[in-house]
Amino acid sequence: MQREAYWRGVRELLPAAPGVFAWGLVTGVAMVKSGLSIEYALIMTFLAYAGSAQLAAPPLLVTVAPLWVVVTGPLCLVQV
Repeated sequence: MQREAYWRGVRELLPAAPGVFAWGLVTGVAMVKSGLSIEYALIMTFLAYAGSAQLAAPPLLVTVAPLWVVVTGPLCLVQV
């Protein structure tokens, strides 16, 4: 029963996979091109849930903005 539910979920989410892959590629390239190392880009990907936050934070990190600005700036973009 669980295996059947798993494969049903895979089939239902499969149409969204190309978009998720494209967004991951765009944000990953943007983070690395803005000066973050690949390791930090991966950490940020796992910590920042909103894609807009992933694109807003790297320029702040590169300009050595205060930590409170780096954290609260992208939070302003996230809708509740």
